Amino acid sequence: DPVNLLLATLRMGIADGTGLCMATDLQDIMFGTPQVRPVQANVGVLEAGSVNVAMHGHNPVLSEKILEWATRLEGAAVEAGAARVNVVGVCCTGNELTMRHGVPMAGHNLQSDLLLVTGAVDAMVVDVQCIWPGSAQVASCFDTRFITTEANVKVTGATHVAFEPTRADEEAEKIVRMAIGAF
Repeated sequence: DPVNLLLATLRMGIADGTGLCMATDLQDIMFGTPQVRPVQANVGVLEAGSVNVAMHGHNPVLSEKILEWATRLEGAAVEAGAARVNVVGVCCTGNELTMRHGVPMAGHNLQSDLLLVTGAVDAMVVDVQCIWPGSAQVASCFDTRFITTEANVKVTGATHVAFEPTRADEEAEKIVRMAIGAF
């Protein structure tokens, strides 16, 4: 029934548009209003001698917590022989970290495998979408931890850490420690 289909489409559009606006407002309240800021971009943001963690996906709670724990565990990275923990962004999560914190942007989702083949990424942390299923296999060729965090994006060959907001600190700490261990 075309009328029913059209009405259903309109209802979904209203719900989705309203939901996105509300989600954006809540993100700005929780994590700060994004700012236009100059940052470094592309593969050159990966640092030799640092624990490089590439945040890839769309879950702002995950990326904010990973960034927080990367700072908290700076001493552990130094003890492991690294200069520091270098968090870089990939895809939309990367853009969120860039706009709110000035985190360098390593690339977009089509460049994610290119970042892995540098051999400089110690851990690529992915969440809900824009993830290439073959990336875990590419990561394994370079001793890179490929860490999935959402049940619907579990990938064969990846390490899975179920990220739940109620355990955000414990899981983010675990992920950053895995990256340090991979260094």
